[in-house]
Amino acid sequence: GPLGRFVTYGSFTPILSLAIAGRDFVGDEVSVRFRAGRAAWDRAIPRATYAGTNSGPVGIEGNADLAGTLKPLVLGFGLGCPVQWCNPSLVIAQWHNGPVDSLLGVNVGGAGWTYAGDVGSAIGYTGLSIAAGSYVSDNSRGLIRFGSKPLRKVTVDGFVLATPTVAGCAAQLAALLGTSDPISLDTSWGGQIMGWLPADGATASDVLDVMARGAGAWWRVDETSTLRGALVPDLTGAAAFTIAEKDIARLDLMSSGDDWGDVPIWRVEVEYNRNWTPLTEDEIDPAVTSATTRGNLLRTWRGTAAAQNTATLTAYPDAQVLKVQSPALQSAAANELATRLLTLHGQPRTRRAGTVSARINPGQMVPGRVGQATWRGQTLKFMHTGTASEDGRTFTLRMFG
Repeated sequence: GPLGRFVTYGSFTPILSLAIAGRDFVGDEVSVRFRAGRAAWDRAIPRATYAGTNSGPVGIEGNADLAGTLKPLVLGFGLGCPVQWCNPSLVIAQWHNGPVDSLLGVNVGGAGWTYAGDVGSAIGYTGLSIAAGSYVSDNSRGLIRFGSKPLRKVTVDGFVLATPTVAGCAAQLAALLGTSDPISLDTSWGGQIMGWLPADGATASDVLDVMARGAGAWWRVDETSTLRGALVPDLTGAAAFTIAEKDIARLDLMSSGDDWGDVPIWRVEVEYNRNWTPLTEDEIDPAVTSATTRGNLLRTWRGTAAAQNTATLTAYPDAQVLKVQSPALQSAAANELATRLLTLHGQPRTRRAGTVSARINPGQMVPGRVGQATWRGQTLKFMHTGTASEDGRTFTLRMFG
């Protein structure tokens, strides 16, 4: 370089910042492998485990038999969350490992017990007095303590986040992963109210996939390592941009990525409001007499939204029913999803790899954005549903005739 063989970092002008996945040395040549943008989200969610070091009635790390057991983790909100008995001597259980915003209710065999307040660190005091049939909490650590030993299964309904949005859950995941990558989700999806309990070994990407599928949304990590996402539009409105037929070099049919291929859908059913601990009839307290409440305690999904168009079934006798399970907690979001999916899938569709000319600005080919094109005399609405090639000219498109 102009400063000779040995130069300082300050003499260079940074033009790009990327995370390094690895490097190789061959003689005086260095090869650097950069980390893909979504690599931070593809890692397993870190989970703490109990140490099993309680001494008599003291401690919240469990007795020796709990050593190595995963501590519970709730993202956003949980309905029917299971608990771990981290201090059986003092009847203390944990439903989330970390601070929580509030408790909606603690149930024993589906019957609610009386909440006696947040006592903080005093939850572990041996002299703490709690009435039978009541419980207290330490919301800084997701702990609850009972005034008497529950004789049936304990479940918790509670908010880890005051407003458990998708964006909030993404921020919660980022904190667990220790990543500072920016999060910029469109409010159409990022503002939806959702909650989830990730399975052991689940990655942050797994959770985002569940929340995206359960909302009819897309997500990706862009070239600046920013997490982005939004609802997939229903294609009924005006296109955001248009591609002329002369600018399409080729359009190749690909195998469909949809569960139903190119078969249209005439009815959509969305299950929502998940109950994480369904009870059996024998596990429900006889004091719970409401048939509706008992039915909710027995079901994994407490709500169902549906939308249908019998005209589609008449036009396409082989049309199918699409069933979706959503982490959504509100009926409005589930009903909107059912209606939008019915619009999207109510007619045959194909997936094609389109190659466009150099006159097209790759910046407009954003996943989930609606475009319009003319191909062989036919007007088509489309969405870019994949990643562009390295030259920025080949895209995977979902086409609707």
